[in-house]
Amino acid sequence: MATCAMPAGQQRADTDCVETLIFVDIDGVLSVGVRDQGAHALELTAANLQMAASLRDSRGNFRPEIEASSQAIAERLEATASRTLAPEEGSGATYAKFVGETGVSFSEVLVGRLAEMLHATEGIRTTVVLSSTWRLEKFASRVRGLESAISRHLGKPFAFHAKTELWTEPRSGDRLRNIGNFIEQHCGSRVGRRSLRVLVLDDFAAGAIGEHWSHALDGHAVRSTADCEKYLERRGGQGVSARLIHTYDAWTTASGLVVQIGSGILLKHLRDAVTFLTGESYGAVDECKRADQAASVQADRWKASTFGGC
Repeated sequence: MATCAMPAGQQRADTDCVETLIFVDIDGVLSVGVRDQGAHALELTAANLQMAASLRDSRGNFRPEIEASSQAIAERLEATASRTLAPEEGSGATYAKFVGETGVSFSEVLVGRLAEMLHATEGIRTTVVLSSTWRLEKFASRVRGLESAISRHLGKPFAFHAKTELWTEPRSGDRLRNIGNFIEQHCGSRVGRRSLRVLVLDDFAAGAIGEHWSHALDGHAVRSTADCEKYLERRGGQGVSARLIHTYDAWTTASGLVVQIGSGILLKHLRDAVTFLTGESYGAVDECKRADQAASVQADRWKASTFGGC
């Protein structure tokens, strides 16, 4: 029998020794979500960008009748679409490369990056858990559409294996606690000596970590990604290694407007996740860029065959 004593992440483990849980949020992870202060995040879609543009006159100024709150969200959408990404994303690449199609609620490019992570776990016992609000019954048709898209990228059928509990998560700390509950229950039923790797993909409602979280986490202080990982490892116990990929970006525009977004899976996130899952350095950036382009072409062909080119 293989020994499972080595720490996760140092080398690719014997598949008999390692088990993996992957928690997947959707909005802000498989799409770009722009936070509207005091409201839900708006998706970065072509329709929403067109809406933002429609609020301006021919000189590019907001029309006088447009309310300040509408101006602010339009500015945030436009600032996000034009924000330059790291050079590894491509020369001059901006968040516009992840613009989602109207009515789909996810980006094909970002779904392709999730599929890359799932490819990395082939041969390892893996449970993919839906932790997004999409786990609610009213989003069932969206989930089926997403599972179909993931299946196309993987080249084989895919469906989420489980969901976190369906209780309310009014604050981001509640999301982390719900994931912790799942890990604790899962570890309570584990048999044998497998080590457990836990990967969490979440933008926490396009918010920073630690905003009033301690009330939901039994008083545990959480102020960083590392704190979140330690919290989840405590919930699982011995042999559990956690990695949080916080898909979040924030900046202040030249006009002084604060922008917070769920950034989607950037290449730096993909590299971090695959390295954690496999214990091997992931440097296939050029290959991933080609996959991004293929995903866009594949999406266009799929839409043409499904909707007759509409």
